[in-house]
Amino acid sequence: NLAKDICAFANTKGGMVFIGIGDEKNIVGIKGYSEKLEMIANTLNHNLFPIVNAEMKKTEINNKTIILIFVKDGDDKPYKANHITYVRVGSTSRPATYDEERKLYIECGKIQVDTLPYPELKIEDFDSDLIEQYIVQREKQSGEKLNLTYEELLHNIECIIEKDGKLVPTIAGVLLFHKEPQKYIKQADVECVRFKGKDVAGMVIDRKNYSQGLKGPLYSIVDQIEQFIIKHMNLSSKIVGFGRIEYPEYPIEAIREMVVNAIVHRDYSIRGQNIRVFMFDDRIEIYTPGGLPKGISLEKIRKGESQTKLRNPVIVEVFKDLGGRYVEKLGTGIRKIIIAGKAHGVPAPFFDDTETDFLIRFFSPGEKVLEKEEHPNDIKKTELSHLNKRQIASLKLMVNEKKKLTNKQYREFFKVSKITAVRDLNQLVKEGLIVEEGKGRSLCYCSK
Repeated sequence: NLAKDICAFANTKGGMVFIGIGDEKNIVGIKGYSEKLEMIANTLNHNLFPIVNAEMKKTEINNKTIILIFVKDGDDKPYKANHITYVRVGSTSRPATYDEERKLYIECGKIQVDTLPYPELKIEDFDSDLIEQYIVQREKQSGEKLNLTYEELLHNIECIIEKDGKLVPTIAGVLLFHKEPQKYIKQADVECVRFKGKDVAGMVIDRKNYSQGLKGPLYSIVDQIEQFIIKHMNLSSKIVGFGRIEYPEYPIEAIREMVVNAIVHRDYSIRGQNIRVFMFDDRIEIYTPGGLPKGISLEKIRKGESQTKLRNPVIVEVFKDLGGRYVEKLGTGIRKIIIAGKAHGVPAPFFDDTETDFLIRFFSPGEKVLEKEEHPNDIKKTELSHLNKRQIASLKLMVNEKKKLTNKQYREFFKVSKITAVRDLNQLVKEGLIVEEGKGRSLCYCSK
């Protein structure tokens, strides 16, 4: 029983065991203190695996000797007592379920969920266009040709692995290179909701999830969530020197970092719980299932200190290979959110770990956004009054936020036709305010 309880505490946030307390919680004390310490040490060494480091302390209550055993939340889970994994539930130590034991392996990094096989699908189910797009971006990043077959490439980046003599997709492979991973991996669904008012009791103005068309590989989901937020973001206008400037309610850079953080760091082993993006009149809240990975400090997050602990290393590496649009430097995302918010004049973001979710709450500046005097630095001497508000807002994104826009993104952001988008963007290029980058399907527009 002692081994079982110590095992359960080590697997479940730690706890204390008292030796010398009777069944009725009366203090009976112990005799033979040295013999008891030896018994406890033998229990720890011979009945528990891995060995649990526990601190023992002797104390006196009512002139009776009590031994306290302090058990810390373990770093080498799951711990087993006599080959059984125990967890603490309330005041009871009981054997862990299959899902609970697997979660312990994941928590301590002994299993990486994104590298687990997904034999329900085949390599042929991957979308060749998505693989080709990844190759183009990776070669662009590295400046070198890969010269690998699709199979060799996917195996190298652990998006397929060998199982029972066959190569099968991994969870990361499905999430990154299948056209509709949410159909198979339900926890990849994302719930985006715009509420009227300041709480979830308000009327739902708009909702987007898998059943309403929010689907695709993970990096596409990032883009779609960003577009949902931008769609419902207020644009405040102000006459500054040369003409009217549109200020977005939230800094786009911070929004993207928040979304990427949720997508690449959520615990994909947790079923029945999705990433939630809630927009209110005064704030945005993003809930990431799984809470913070073990070893990541909430206090350091609140201070903006860099920390790196990868829950899904394969997903993160592929996002890095896709270029700085998604992941530039590991461990700096939270700091970017804080800095971008401060530069935008919004209150400091709120971070919390609810154990089931990691929460980022980003506040709206409200009317204070109009107090900002800065405007696109590279174009402040140019007369822009002849441009429409779409063009000025896109300049703000491309110049100040250093964003690149495709024709498709421009159309989706501003709800205009392809012809209108081409006309708007070509005018900005002709006047030397922006430049074209790439050709064909990869053509985009950015600041000079």
